[in-house]
Amino acid sequence: MFRKTWLVVLAILIALTSVGCGGVQNKTSDGSGEQGKFDAATVIKDLKGNALAEKIGKYLEDGDVDKAVAVGEVAMKKEPDNLAVIFNLSNAYYFQKDLLSMVKVTKKMEEMSPQNPMVLNQLAWALIESGENPAEGIKKVETAMKIVVESGRAVEDAFVDTHAYGLYKLGKKSEAIAEWGKIMPRVQNGEMYLHLGQALIETGKKVEARTILDKGLGFTKLQMKDVNLTKAELKHLEEVKLKIENYLKDVSKAKS
Repeated sequence: MFRKTWLVVLAILIALTSVGCGGVQNKTSDGSGEQGKFDAATVIKDLKGNALAEKIGKYLEDGDVDKAVAVGEVAMKKEPDNLAVIFNLSNAYYFQKDLLSMVKVTKKMEEMSPQNPMVLNQLAWALIESGENPAEGIKKVETAMKIVVESGRAVEDAFVDTHAYGLYKLGKKSEAIAEWGKIMPRVQNGEMYLHLGQALIETGKKVEARTILDKGLGFTKLQMKDVNLTKAELKHLEEVKLKIENYLKDVSKAKS
């Protein structure tokens, strides 16, 4: 699953790729030309390495997803092998809801770093959420989990959620519910509870769904109080909150 920890992941990716840091700010930092039109090329003209990825991240922090995408696309052409740039562009596409473009650039990341579990999970989520190829997405996240286990580390809850969501998308709802059950006692991510709640509703377990969705709503509200959230992430959480509230209306009259 795609997670709000993308800034942390970005730092890890930067460390893995050892991209050079540097660059200075342009005189017109917002990239506006004489007519006020945004010019991504102008914004990143003097930037390179990590600074390119950070510029995409800055627009995401400000909630300006379209500018993040515009800068990311130009930055990727400028430095096509900059994994951190591509990762942030992938996230920008996600917030823009352009999931097919997210799949395309995330496949590029996989070509560059085929054994990186975070990259594989990102690609898996894109393939599943876009509907392009959920079955392939499941294979990708299973590979990611295998790599993590073989390295002696614990599998992240986000990977388990991606796997469960893939099963759900393929109509294997009972298997998905069982998979989510592995992480629910400890996870505090509202969107994961939303996914499980959807599956429970669709299998006729509305009472259980109500309990799960209530917890998910509480966790989502807590997440929204995080002062480190970008505006793009906050908007996404607001959408998650609204979805949970709408599902709760549907199951509110379910009898115990």
